[in-house]
Amino acid sequence: MTTDGLHLPSMQIRGFRGIPRLDMKRLGRVTLLAGRNGVGKTTVLDAVRLYAERGSIVALHGILTRHEELETWPDDDDGWDERPVFEALFTGRRPELQSSFTVGPDSGESRVCATIVAPEDVSRDQLKLFESRSGPLDSPILQVKVGQYQQYLPVFDKIDRAYEPLFLHGRRSRHWVQEAEWPASVACVALGPGLPGNRQAAAHWDELAAGPREELALDALQLACDGTIVRIAAVAGSARSRERRIVVGLDDGDRVPLRSLGDGAARLFGLAIAFSNAADGFLLIDEAENGIHHSLQTDYWRLVFQASRDHNVQVIATTHSWDCVEGFALAASKDERSEGIAVRLERLDNGDLRAIEYSEDTLRVAAERGIEIR
Repeated sequence: MTTDGLHLPSMQIRGFRGIPRLDMKRLGRVTLLAGRNGVGKTTVLDAVRLYAERGSIVALHGILTRHEELETWPDDDDGWDERPVFEALFTGRRPELQSSFTVGPDSGESRVCATIVAPEDVSRDQLKLFESRSGPLDSPILQVKVGQYQQYLPVFDKIDRAYEPLFLHGRRSRHWVQEAEWPASVACVALGPGLPGNRQAAAHWDELAAGPREELALDALQLACDGTIVRIAAVAGSARSRERRIVVGLDDGDRVPLRSLGDGAARLFGLAIAFSNAADGFLLIDEAENGIHHSLQTDYWRLVFQASRDHNVQVIATTHSWDCVEGFALAASKDERSEGIAVRLERLDNGDLRAIEYSEDTLRVAAERGIEIR
């Protein structure tokens, strides 16, 4: 198996959320993460998303919001506002000056590194760029580096300040309104653990061009509906909700809401359109088994392997289910180009994580003999 051309051929995490240390020496085009509840599988997905978005403030904010890492503070209008708790990005949740976390491949300059620095560690000229907007800055600052680029974010101040960062490139410094010279992000689409909402599904569907990409969605739905789907459309909802929804045309001429066909159909449709929107980037699937009947798991993973190649997508998924692992193993063993790797994460006594890799051959034997690797 080759992993040439992958955005993340390996993954190293240091001090990020609940993971003090993790080294994954090899990732595949499709990587399935297994392990106990709470071991850190979803945190690995967060780390991949943060890497794909190059440590942007939007990515940091999104991770904290998704996990409801929020606290309430008074706003300028005598009301209350929720703000993300940036301390929760660090292992232990009580970082100090010079505390840091790193996510990215185990070599190269593209890793994302965030460090808490004191205002006196930032040059006076650079601090003035913040002070001119919001008064003197005397709280710790989050420094985010990606290779030769770095940005400073005054996110630890409880006073209402803009999160607009100060970007530095080489020896030049300037306060940009937009990330004009920040490294370009990589496409990254996340699914699960729940079903995609109508708004997300309709938006992703709109972005697809007619042709092969729509065919993938039809092929995916056939797995759950025994070949009865002949067309797909996004239609306007009720006047009250104004939220569009996906409907499908059946071979008998009826047109029904996608969700009326069950969770499996909605999940498979979401998977198919996600591939098209994640082209040349990442697709992250949390709890990949959700909504997929155990009898469909092998066909499900065959679709994933094929679509990952067709759209040049690197897939990283998590699971708690042996049926899911078994389906992954059987599909990988029957696909000579699957580039699939299964990894079990274990928590060590010191809190670090250990990654145990299972090759396709090992997976095939485990599936044939019913040996669980969860």
